[in-house]
Amino acid sequence: MQALILAAGMAERLRPLTIDHPKCLVEIGGKAFLDRMISNILAYGITDINIITGFKVHKVKDFLKERFPNLKVNFYHNKRFYETNNSYSLWLAKDLIHSDFLLFDADIIFDHRILEKILNTKHENALMLRRSSDLSEEEMKVKIDGNNRILEINKTIHPKDAAGESLGIEKFSYECAKHLFNKLDENMLKKNLVNDFYEKSFEGILEEGAEIYAVDVDGLKCAEVDFVEDIHYVEEHILPFIQSKD
Repeated sequence: MQALILAAGMAERLRPLTIDHPKCLVEIGGKAFLDRMISNILAYGITDINIITGFKVHKVKDFLKERFPNLKVNFYHNKRFYETNNSYSLWLAKDLIHSDFLLFDADIIFDHRILEKILNTKHENALMLRRSSDLSEEEMKVKIDGNNRILEINKTIHPKDAAGESLGIEKFSYECAKHLFNKLDENMLKKNLVNDFYEKSFEGILEEGAEIYAVDVDGLKCAEVDFVEDIHYVEEHILPFIQSKD
């Protein structure tokens, strides 16, 4: 099992904290996103860690050398980080992935037991779902059937039709990964959809028969951070209630 972390973006909405600092190294509760994430990943025996970098790549590499000096990390640099979205960063990882893998957005805080849930699910391809009836245009919403199979995943799903939002942690078998990267090839090279979210390609392979299932976080605390006010919320309402492997 591999881990792939997408950490290329400039995170302009989190300024001034990210003016000269990559988002994954912003501290929340005294620890950087990346610190918490890698500690959780290592706790489950996953040491094949891959990171797509972009903005201030040297700071990410310096941090990892200091914090995890014995960990070998594979990097791929998104030179177009300033003009592309996460679909492009994921596409760049195609030569790094050679087995089943976990995909992580670099801006999420989560209870480490969420990884246990997605690793132990019977489904080869899955994503973590945070159920909610209070969804806005901002959230990446998920529509499922009665068996938790994902039917749609995008921001335009009407909130009343959505089971909740995608947390930003997914698991793919190697076979599904090859299908996904073929779809990304099509979307990047033929359609130039470099500014789309990677969920566009998820939907593409769903339409072609791939099966991806939602795994409920079951109340375990987690959050995505986009704005400065999100940090204050997480420090007060999320961090005190999560278990981590710091």
